Amino acid sequence: MRKHDPGIKRNFLFVAACWIFFAAIISGCATTMGGDQSIYNEAEVRVSQKSLYPNEEYVLLYQLFTRVDLRYEGFKENPHYSYQWFEERSVEDMGLKTEVVKRDGLRKVSAKVKEIALFPMKSGTFTIEPGALQVAYPIPGSTERKQDEIATQPFTINVKPFPDQGKTNDFNGFTGNFSMSTKAEKVKKADGEYINYHVEIKGRGNIRQLPLPALEFSKSLETIEVKTKVDLHWLKDGLNGVKTFDLVLRPDMKGKIQLPPAHFSYFDPSKLTYISILGESYEFTIQDAPSPSPKSGGITISNKDKLIILIDVSGSMLALDFQPKDRLSIAKDAVSKLISSNKMKEKMIGLKMFAKEVQDVKPLSDTQKDFEQIFKTIEVGKLPDGTAIGDALFEASNEIQTVSGKGRSSILLITDGGSTAGQIDPITAAEMAAEKSINIYSIVIGKGGKVPFRVQDKDFGDKIIEAEVKVDESTIKKIAEITAAKYYRVKNIDEFDSAVQELENVI
Repeated sequence: MRKHDPGIKRNFLFVAACWIFFAAIISGCATTMGGDQSIYNEAEVRVSQKSLYPNEEYVLLYQLFTRVDLRYEGFKENPHYSYQWFEERSVEDMGLKTEVVKRDGLRKVSAKVKEIALFPMKSGTFTIEPGALQVAYPIPGSTERKQDEIATQPFTINVKPFPDQGKTNDFNGFTGNFSMSTKAEKVKKADGEYINYHVEIKGRGNIRQLPLPALEFSKSLETIEVKTKVDLHWLKDGLNGVKTFDLVLRPDMKGKIQLPPAHFSYFDPSKLTYISILGESYEFTIQDAPSPSPKSGGITISNKDKLIILIDVSGSMLALDFQPKDRLSIAKDAVSKLISSNKMKEKMIGLKMFAKEVQDVKPLSDTQKDFEQIFKTIEVGKLPDGTAIGDALFEASNEIQTVSGKGRSSILLITDGGSTAGQIDPITAAEMAAEKSINIYSIVIGKGGKVPFRVQDKDFGDKIIEAEVKVDESTIKKIAEITAAKYYRVKNIDEFDSAVQELENVI
């Protein structure tokens, strides 16, 4: 589950200065009330729809109702959206708006504090636990405030399977309403002519997860680069967005090159029908083909064991509780030892780093000769700060699935905290990995509690401070258990070395 992490540079889900002073709006209803003021507070989660199809959007709106001075402080008990991809719109983005409403015969102030668009990832019946909100209100006769937890009720959604009638061959499970456009142009580079191919899909649906549309290029074209970009906008009733794919294609021969239309199919729930959309077709004459190069990309068929290593590079990985080195340096040393062992040489290994986002460091491959140089590129600060554990597990699982074969599939997760970011819950990502027979071995690094950090002071230079870092040990442990793998908690270098030695034999 997603937890707040107060470590250095951690992103908070909510603005600490988000104050809701209701007494200023309803005269006589706030600080004059004595006793337990928690009885005047309640929360409600509104659900836009409870019967839908996979990848169809539904929206949760969290709303507070109160008759006292209240400060909203985020989630006390974090939501768990089983098998849901989600996009959050927090109170900072919404802009705090209050209104006076009548509820249970009383005048109360209502405030919408969070909005979440969710997309179920498969059919079935799911119980959604929306969590509990944390608030604080003043204690009568005191300058202090009392924290209170306001529970919200779970609810069930029914995700219907897609109908078989009319399903197209290229349908890959996306629901909504989309349009697509394409562009292609020939470009001259130092070593010859290339083709830049641009695809844009926009509309309503799970935009971030949309795959590259089907492209049936000839064998004389090699895709050497694919870049994607996502732009999302909140509307009154949910999300709208655009996803673009930019490909660089390398021709390996002179002459005419045909590019058939890209095609993409989706299910429109308003019309209960499948819709196919096409891009444009293109033709180019290549006069200066680049020299042939070794095919890039991962191996598609291999009976070797597959392992993807995920290394946390969020800000708290700079903690110095392994002095004189920080957590990230110790993690890189340990992974380097693991990869260089004889048993690892018989495996396909990939490497990703993650913070608020996930980035490939080395694609899944059966060569380990480049790792020593690659480790130098893994640094804190290269990605926006946060900890998207669920997203990292999800992307690693997807990459492993691109390689077919009989070998075992494993993920090694190295982190020092709980999940604070991302679009998929870590437990859901682990459950999906288990369905694919992928084991997730987990290492939580760090002593926890108050730990030293080195910070730069413009007046006095570098200095050491202490900061509290909470560890969501229960969730990381559960991730390993769900996938029938092992969990390690390491608080010193000896424990880390011991864990790595054991992993050489079990992973």
